[in-house]
Amino acid sequence: MIIVLFPSNSKLRYRFVRLLLLLRNAIIIASEARTAALIGACGSIFNSLGLKLCDERRLSILQSQMTTPSSDIPDSTSRPAAGDERIAIFSDIHSNLPALKAVLKECKKRGIRSYICLGDIVGYGGQPAECLQIIRDLGCPAIIGNHDEAVARGFASEDTNESAVAGIEYSIKQLSDEERQWLGALPESLQKKRASFVHASLMEPTTWCYIFSDADATLSFLYQTTPLCFCGHTHVPRVFVRRGTRQPLLLDERTYSFSPEGSALVNVGSVGQPRNRDPRAQFAIFDPELMQVELVQVEYNVAAACKAILKAGLPENLATRLTVGF
Repeated sequence: MIIVLFPSNSKLRYRFVRLLLLLRNAIIIASEARTAALIGACGSIFNSLGLKLCDERRLSILQSQMTTPSSDIPDSTSRPAAGDERIAIFSDIHSNLPALKAVLKECKKRGIRSYICLGDIVGYGGQPAECLQIIRDLGCPAIIGNHDEAVARGFASEDTNESAVAGIEYSIKQLSDEERQWLGALPESLQKKRASFVHASLMEPTTWCYIFSDADATLSFLYQTTPLCFCGHTHVPRVFVRRGTRQPLLLDERTYSFSPEGSALVNVGSVGQPRNRDPRAQFAIFDPELMQVELVQVEYNVAAACKAILKAGLPENLATRLTVGF
């Protein structure tokens, strides 16, 4: 008999489930004959965790589908013309006004008039009120991020690092009560144009789980009911594809063409604090008619963003990291 103690803390619970997935994958590789029994056991554990992963649909996903890394996506040389319904999707602005303006300027240049913000408008940077006002003026759909939640609540969580706490506290001081209430009222996720949108992960969105690996993506895929899901939070642009579904075509080094029958997760990167060693502002352009996504990088005035951070009295490392994109 095996007795399993389940953590009540949601973040610990997420890590525990991720560990179970990794264990499951290893045993599947070692012996396919044991797969069915192992999946059933994992299903019971998930159910005990209260994650509702054991209904027939999600259990079949666990049995037959795994994520495929972006490096496995095949190439193609054909590229249809863009449609008329393109949407700019951006995340993690983090009070970086020069970066946000550069992204919107690029969108205007390309004739894009629709936007979706995946959260973390505030925090870290020196101009939270200005960035928030621009997003509100756009009138676009927006989703709450973890820094938005902390600012709306009025304090950072206990496990937040010192630099992030400084950014959150500065944003709290710079925003009015009404602005913070607006942030707090943002939804956790939404669906639009054959896609889902969330800040971190579709699995318990406000647990703020990070999707760095295929195992992390698998957990979010279990809750994905649309061909595409867009997220941010890690500040690193990347594409994950669920195994067992149709693979996208790589039209060029930055543009993917997805199938409506496929299932993929697209991290759009960060506008205001990239962490993939590319200091340019990053976002995505989604064409829902053609099911194409372009990952875009835009130069902006990094020095101005750094100056605003230092002028606000925020930690110096929040400025220097912008210069290297990490």
